[in-house]
Amino acid sequence: MKRIAIMFCLTIVSVSFCFGQTVYDDISKEICDCAESKQIKSYKEIESCMQSALFKNINALLVAEKVELITELNEDVFDKIGVHFTKNCEYALELVEDTVKEKIPETKEPNALECNDLTKGNYYYVHEIELDEVVVDTTYVSISDRFFVETMNNGKSYSLLEFQRKGDCNFDLTFVESNDEFKGQISNKGDIFNYEIVSSTPNSFFIKTTYQGKIFHFELIKANR
Repeated sequence: MKRIAIMFCLTIVSVSFCFGQTVYDDISKEICDCAESKQIKSYKEIESCMQSALFKNINALLVAEKVELITELNEDVFDKIGVHFTKNCEYALELVEDTVKEKIPETKEPNALECNDLTKGNYYYVHEIELDEVVVDTTYVSISDRFFVETMNNGKSYSLLEFQRKGDCNFDLTFVESNDEFKGQISNKGDIFNYEIVSSTPNSFFIKTTYQGKIFHFELIKANR
């Protein structure tokens, strides 16, 4: 269940296509309704909603996954639920905390990176998600004048996006493909995402994106790779 929260926090992307109604939709809808009715404001508080929705639908879930015991469920079950939750629950955005915003420097530091330095190196971004413990996920990024390539899971999965500058400090990413269980399902080829570099330090960029009217930030840190 923790997997659902982690996977949503790692990706804020377009939600332009739909699945037929499945047990994964039922579970994600119950999580969504529970979170909204309780006015939950972070993933640290949503565990009870996840547990309740899962156990209400456990028989249908076992049938869908063609197993007999809960212990036989694979981790990708939670990826599937996470995809449906992300796509179908508008309230899910209320659960995402912009923890990077408070780290953005108010004034430009000496020797800070310039916007045109973005395509001159390798970077990574780190997600620290506090549920009942701190979960850290690191995604490595290689940027060229044409492509933005993410590698996850110690290089076992990737996402490929086309990179296009839209001015000195703005750029677009167009989704091409991914073999990642979550990103590969939740993005369509041709989806375009808009970003703005809002600040920098000598070792990182702070980048802003807007989704459904809500602003999110992340930090791209220079990697020694």
